[in-house]
Amino acid sequence: MKESYRLTNDEKWVLKPQLYESSGGKCEYPSCEFSNYQKLTIHHVLPISIAIQLGMSREVINQIENLMILCRPHHNLADEEAFEGYRANTT
Repeated sequence: MKESYRLTNDEKWVLKPQLYESSGGKCEYPSCEFSNYQKLTIHHVLPISIAIQLGMSREVINQIENLMILCRPHHNLADEEAFEGYRANTT
């Protein structure tokens, strides 16, 4: 069975309150003030796909230092920016 590198619901349950507290209770995207806990999402700073290509383990990929809390629009934007940056560096 293929190993999943994504956070489990149990891991999210433990990590989200820590990320929320360390972010000051709001989205960590610059100048965003969104603070609805239920609608904030956990985002990997270094995307999972890139981390796997670099040979990083699941444990390293999911360390709190590689995670941040974002509102959905900024999570989507961060994913797009990471993909565009990665694509620009590989072509």
